[in-house]
Amino acid sequence: MILRFIVPLLLICLQAPPTGAPDVFQNPIEVATASKEFSTVNELLRGANPMRASFIEEKHLKALKRPLKSSGKLVLHSERGLYRNTTEPRSSELVLSNVGITQRDSEGRVERIDATKQPIVKSFVDAFLLVLSGDTRGLEAHFRIYFSGSIESWTLGLAPKKEPLSKVIASIVVEGSKDRVQRYVIREVSGDCTVVTWTAVSNKTPLTEDEARRWFDWAKP
Repeated sequence: MILRFIVPLLLICLQAPPTGAPDVFQNPIEVATASKEFSTVNELLRGANPMRASFIEEKHLKALKRPLKSSGKLVLHSERGLYRNTTEPRSSELVLSNVGITQRDSEGRVERIDATKQPIVKSFVDAFLLVLSGDTRGLEAHFRIYFSGSIESWTLGLAPKKEPLSKVIASIVVEGSKDRVQRYVIREVSGDCTVVTWTAVSNKTPLTEDEARRWFDWAKP
């Protein structure tokens, strides 16, 4: 049950790594002495709230010859978490927040995983939200950090420091420009992988009450 929620979010590809991924892990950094580019990018990400985008996901599993593809729209909010509405190949909604993972299918059936009762889920949720938050201190507590590029075109590499996350994820790569994420990649220890590309990214437009209710409030326990 847990893996059915987590697997769609564990994203990377050994066979076809994203542009820049091999190089970024040659550039380890410490937050206290990081470059101006790194500090500026994370400051921009902290201010890019909420972030809205369309996504295209390709999930590469060793057991399958062809990747599994899906697409839809998402909203990332610093306080509410991540809302993901998959429209292809089948409709579903998912909310990832600090209390857990909630999914609703096309028939309105809701399933929840309480992060406080599942250490690996808690670890994954916290890490995933940190990666896209620009929280440098939080990232440093959980990951070895790597960074390359410029403010206009940057790549962030992360390698988990601690279990249980390090038993599942080998590394994470996030690519972007200024305050916008463009693609992220997560390499699983198993070798399975997925690449997710964000398009039509916009940010800083506050959620309306109706949007908050439709996208996030239904997932509250």
